[in-house]
Amino acid sequence: MNKSSNLNLGLFLMRLGVGAFFIVHGVSKLMNMNAPAEEMGTVAMFGQMGLSPVLAWAVAIIEALGGLALVLGVLLPLVTVLLAIIMLVAMRFVWSMGFIAGWGPNSVYLLTLLGLLFTGPGEWALLTGKRAGHAAAPSASAQSASTSDQE
Repeated sequence: MNKSSNLNLGLFLMRLGVGAFFIVHGVSKLMNMNAPAEEMGTVAMFGQMGLSPVLAWAVAIIEALGGLALVLGVLLPLVTVLLAIIMLVAMRFVWSMGFIAGWGPNSVYLLTLLGLLFTGPGEWALLTGKRAGHAAAPSASAQSASTSDQE
């Protein structure tokens, strides 16, 4: 594998891992939307935190569809920003639980989302380059050609 293939595989694996996490959490929230808080009901749990039922629905839908978009590599700038905001808010509510049980895992997802925001989806995405909302990153061969031209 060349450097470009490794980069694209790495970006795909990041999108797959974080996307799967959000799909599972979003679908779980949607399936338990109206259950009581003691049964991990989404609306009830958001209510206990002082948050609106509308926000519970919005978070669940954004997590489920945003996770799918991450896996497919589409709408990455929009999706990564929305999911990063959700992670920041979630970190605020679990801060008192400490790093391991609380905000630590959320910070890993947040940093991965920000990394994807700045790198783009890579070539192993349903839409790449400008069609996906990112300028196309130069390939490894184009980068080495430009470096040799400068010498």
